[in-house]
Amino acid sequence: MTTTTRKENGKRLFDLLPAVYRTNDNSDHNLNQGRRDRYNGDLGLYLDACGELLDQVQHTLEQRLADLFPDNPLEADRLACQEWLLPYFAKLLDVRLVSPHARGQREEVANAVSWRQRKGTLRVAELLAEAVGQMEVELQEGWKRVATTPRVDKPCLRAAALGYSSALDETRYQKFPQVASRHPALPAVTVDFRHPSGARQTEAHNPAARVSRFGGQSVPWRAVSLHGAPCRADSYEDVSRRTVDMRSPDWKRGHYHPKRMLFYYPPPAGFFDAPVHAFKWADHADFLEVIEFYEGGNKVIEFTRKEVEGVDADVWQVEDAVTLTEPAVYRFADLQFLDALTIENGFLEMERCTVKSLTGKREDLENPVLTMRDSLLENVTANKGLVRLEYTTVLKTATVGKLQASDCIFMGPVQFALPVASIPGKHCIRFSRLQPGQAVNGVTEFKNTRDRVHLFSSVYGERGCGVLHPATSDAVTAGAEEGGEMGAYHHQFLVRQRQAMLDKLQDYIPVGMQAALIPDPRLLVVPPGDTNGDEIES
Repeated sequence: MTTTTRKENGKRLFDLLPAVYRTNDNSDHNLNQGRRDRYNGDLGLYLDACGELLDQVQHTLEQRLADLFPDNPLEADRLACQEWLLPYFAKLLDVRLVSPHARGQREEVANAVSWRQRKGTLRVAELLAEAVGQMEVELQEGWKRVATTPRVDKPCLRAAALGYSSALDETRYQKFPQVASRHPALPAVTVDFRHPSGARQTEAHNPAARVSRFGGQSVPWRAVSLHGAPCRADSYEDVSRRTVDMRSPDWKRGHYHPKRMLFYYPPPAGFFDAPVHAFKWADHADFLEVIEFYEGGNKVIEFTRKEVEGVDADVWQVEDAVTLTEPAVYRFADLQFLDALTIENGFLEMERCTVKSLTGKREDLENPVLTMRDSLLENVTANKGLVRLEYTTVLKTATVGKLQASDCIFMGPVQFALPVASIPGKHCIRFSRLQPGQAVNGVTEFKNTRDRVHLFSSVYGERGCGVLHPATSDAVTAGAEEGGEMGAYHHQFLVRQRQAMLDKLQDYIPVGMQAALIPDPRLLVVPPGDTNGDEIES
């Protein structure tokens, strides 16, 4: 965004006036009224009105300039081009946009020429995967993970070129098998249990150093003890050699093959990502803007996030239990409740929120008592009310009087508190996942599934809670009405971004190669600083 704020030009116009006019601009009146802002006078307010028009003209010109460039600005406060222009830039450069994220699409357009010039290289493959998926990626070549037979005619690279101590290349050390066997260029297959292998922090100038982001922190690292026992098998730290795996590649198998490229990525955080700012509900006025108005004859209380000085957090959480008693429509967005939320006599509308235990006590089977969209719940209860869920994941139990659900995931049972004959109309569940064996008497179903669902975590409040694992059936990951994933993270495109990465990579990796995306929790942990004493000498 631009650094010019609203009415900035109005203040500039006021400052350009002679001091006598600024001093006499109703200053005595403002001082008596307790207003010490020198722009509150009649002349200041008039210039503010003029400045507001100038601000809008300035913002329009700045946006017009930003629309000429499709890339992502390096500065966080700079304007980027509007999203609707990206397809036109893509057509101009003959780019096939696949990323579900606007930032990823800008990267695709901005780097189209440079990627084509280096097409087929490892560097482009890694940059492309990170740009399209908007996540950190570590790349390994499958042929380096395959057991091979040493050849006499194949020269052995010097250890220093691989980031190891040059002492391993000295002739006097070759007569010691325990030292010679540790040479990193040897195509050894047998694991040396005397030395653990893994990732360690190193200096950026090390020839083998790689720079990756671990939880938002950029750290140079390298692999140590290439022939040692892998402490973290099947992760990016594992460099041991294996027998060729002829199976088709997926997240779990078919990795060790000369025609494979392995892309390790950190599991998505979902809603529970850092940094977090938590507060008590009694202090919500300090962090949430409360707006009250009437809509359709009903009182609406809307809670929106305030910009609080000194608080720089992406996630805002309410720590304690909350009970709302006023008969009104409550609206929340982008907020997390770590405890229970109870609506005594009103209606609730939520978007992109999480609640541990949600209860609606109002009796109403015609109008939705609880309305959730793109949200995550552990338990939800509305024994005498209508519950409307869209793109929502319920981790445990849903107990409702009447249910309307679309594109949802129910990990636990859905319990109907009222007899079917006593409710107006029928329950409706469409394009959703239900628990195997779930009874559906009196429910109108349409294109639901009961396939098994695998989550990175099912513990509420934990990183990756409710996020679909790649092992999940396609009936869930592509079972929503428009072909996307069901559940709470439909709006984050977590499944689609993985599919987009594989789709884009096929155009840029060498012919005949196949890519495999592998979730790796180790990319969330910063490597230790121990170097095992084999690092290159400074």
